[in-house]
Amino acid sequence: MKHTGKLWLFAFLLFTFQFGYGQWDSINHSPTKLLEKLDFLTDDLGYATMLVNQTGARTLEKTTDGGMTWTEITLPVSGPEFQAFHFHASGVGVVVLRDLQNTTTPTMIYKTTNDGAAWQNISPLLTATGIGNAVCQFLDPNTGFMATDEKFYATTDGGTNWTSQSLGRYTTAIDFIDANHGTLGFFDGTFGYLGSMMTTTDGGATWNTALLTQNGSVIGEVGQLTTTTSYAAPVDWGSYNQLKYFTTSNNGLSWDTVFVPSSLPNSSLEAIHFKDVSNGMIAVTAVGGISYFYETADGGTIWTFQDSLPGLNIRDLKLTDNTGYLAGGEQGKFYKLASTLSVKDGALDLLNIYPNPIASGARVHWNAAERFDQLTLLDLSGKIVHQAAVQGNTAELPQFPAGMYLLRLEGEQRSVSTRLMMN
Repeated sequence: MKHTGKLWLFAFLLFTFQFGYGQWDSINHSPTKLLEKLDFLTDDLGYATMLVNQTGARTLEKTTDGGMTWTEITLPVSGPEFQAFHFHASGVGVVVLRDLQNTTTPTMIYKTTNDGAAWQNISPLLTATGIGNAVCQFLDPNTGFMATDEKFYATTDGGTNWTSQSLGRYTTAIDFIDANHGTLGFFDGTFGYLGSMMTTTDGGATWNTALLTQNGSVIGEVGQLTTTTSYAAPVDWGSYNQLKYFTTSNNGLSWDTVFVPSSLPNSSLEAIHFKDVSNGMIAVTAVGGISYFYETADGGTIWTFQDSLPGLNIRDLKLTDNTGYLAGGEQGKFYKLASTLSVKDGALDLLNIYPNPIASGARVHWNAAERFDQLTLLDLSGKIVHQAAVQGNTAELPQFPAGMYLLRLEGEQRSVSTRLMMN
């Protein structure tokens, strides 16, 4: 496996960006549920799994307003374990359930065209037991894929007929861009938690395989960005102490190693998502629980610090055309990005603060309908340089060197951030 090792570079050229995301805003949803896995089709339309009271019970839910409200979708049967889902259009998708009492088809896949008002069982005649978690994806009503245990299944007629093959390892992630081109991520099944990835150009008839040799390298996220380009990342379950991900531009014949930014010891890549070959985001979590977010607009050559959030247990990160979503953290809350901004003058005024620029040691003010009770100031490495309780819509800042800082205000309902120039 090729490791040419793209080097990451910090680039805080805040006055020259033509692309950029805002910072994370927290959004409250059901107080008894923890957002787990995300699948957004547009900026506002998405599906998610949620853990109920952290008991292990899992629901499938839909939003049409960017996560402000969610509607639970009835699953096809009660009892079996809900393992995976994928929707390729509004109301049209599949779910995978596992029933270990079923000796013929312990792993079952169902499809719906009306958001679960009716389900059709399209399971293969025989399925693997389903050790580990299942993954699934349908590209259209006819073309679909499922993997569980060491088995990979494919259909071209909506699940009437399936082909299957054993891949020799446990599938943890899947992404196909069309009926032929796709990438899978794997766990080797050992206590070393070794990962690997496979790519195909013929719908799974043949595969290019790359094996990883570092402990804790289970591939939890893959993305097939073009017919030749994909990425694979050791994030989520079974990965630890990883500060890199892998990319290929030749259908997996060789892979480059991309190192992600981190200046803190014992950091780990926690989440990654690219919405296309250029634009992506990563989350790096350090000991102590602070997650640092970086964005790229050039495919990962340059990473720019974007925001930081404390105390998260990140479960999923997804970017859409103009925003993004972050699952995890505390029960009843998730995070959403402000819309994509076209930066002309260097200011990212997600929060109306003034004066900006501000003199070092001066008093800062803000306009906001809600009440905030804590102010945090970070430098552009993501380091917290000042925290203080606040009352009202103003606070006095300490003396700091001139430069650009990230100012975050936190309250009971949400947190908002903006960049602040100090002179």
